[in-house]
Amino acid sequence: MLGERIANLRKQKGISQEELADVLVTSRQAISKWERGESDPDIGRLKDLAVYFNVSIDYLLGYDMEDKSVNNFIEKIKKCIEENTFVISIDEIRMIVSRNKNNFNLLMSVVEYLGEYYLLNRDKEVVELTIQYIKNAILLYQPNNSYNMSLNDLHKVIATAYTYQKKYDLAKKYLIDNQVIDAKDLMSDCEFNLGHYDETEKITSEIFVCSVASIINNNLIQLRLYLRTNREKEALDLADWSIGFIKSVGKSEEMILDAIYVFSFIKASCQKALNIDYSETLKFLKENKDKTSGYRSDSDGLKFYNNQRIIFASGEREIKKDILKEIEQLKKGGFKCQNSFDIYNEVYKED
Repeated sequence: MLGERIANLRKQKGISQEELADVLVTSRQAISKWERGESDPDIGRLKDLAVYFNVSIDYLLGYDMEDKSVNNFIEKIKKCIEENTFVISIDEIRMIVSRNKNNFNLLMSVVEYLGEYYLLNRDKEVVELTIQYIKNAILLYQPNNSYNMSLNDLHKVIATAYTYQKKYDLAKKYLIDNQVIDAKDLMSDCEFNLGHYDETEKITSEIFVCSVASIINNNLIQLRLYLRTNREKEALDLADWSIGFIKSVGKSEEMILDAIYVFSFIKASCQKALNIDYSETLKFLKENKDKTSGYRSDSDGLKFYNNQRIIFASGEREIKKDILKEIEQLKKGGFKCQNSFDIYNEVYKED
């Protein structure tokens, strides 16, 4: 096995036995005996051969791992992560990966392990190793991978690793150069640590508004459930809370005003159904009925850090659709709530 591998590696390199002997400072006869299996190189020569041919000593000796062994190692990693017992050494990881550099699943398992390991030990060597392995994984990346990871996700891991090293300039540049999306939190961290407070405020504002938008969307879904099941009191409480919450954020984006209008319409409908005075809510609806034309594509929207125009919900397009759909239903008088049609008539009737 050893002799065959030395001979094959030499031939792949395109060199003669004499040329290999010169590199290793030995005789051609010694090389010939190794390749015929009549003698074996000592450990010093094995190391020299491994370095020269860029392989591991285990490979030369025929101990390179089979797929089954790799899978067993991956399972060992998963168990360590689940049990929070990091008994696999960095040296062992280096050795295993060096033998299986082209195994995407192994690289991703190791990266996950190293990430958890770093949080526990704060070992800077681990960060460098993580970056190296992720870059290798990117070269091997295929969309339908078993880890369900996107290329964008892998780029985010590298940028995150740079922030662990406090290389914020490098992390920011990496995010921009690779057009990494959904990474505003990373970008804001970079800008803040670089002392770019104006840029930080812009990004954190986007993040905040997106969070508000998520709450709006979830509350609309919950309200639909209450209204479809005739739970007007619960719907009223949630609508009332939602209005107060939206007003408290102190934002004036058009979509937020639209959302307040939708929740107010629900509130008035529920108040009417429960025989509660809804005159103040009705007054608000009448005063704002002409201000809910929907989000205009030419209006001043929020921006990503790379100045790309985005909608109110920053990628959560379903939120925009949900709110605009509710407004259209209001204007058509088709909102599903007891007494909602009466409220619609009171709001939109001719003065």
